[in-house]
Amino acid sequence: DCTKGDMEHDYYTHMSFSECRRVADSFIRYGACGADTRLVATHFSHNCNMIYDELTTAAQKYGFTAAYDGMTVEI
Repeated sequence: DCTKGDMEHDYYTHMSFSECRRVADSFIRYGACGADTRLVATHFSHNCNMIYDELTTAAQKYGFTAAYDGMTVEI
């Protein structure tokens, strides 16, 4: 869930890229995924006021790929 995109504010029912990064780091720390696991952020909202190119750039700062409609990921 990355509804807030790269915004930080006191809306605690959805997450931002930095919050997603913290969750991913805890997954790595507890062995739920590895440091080389591909991380894909999804569930963006128009409220974060970012177009896809902006989401992609922000996602990369945090080690994520920004998902898009119709995207498939091979696991």
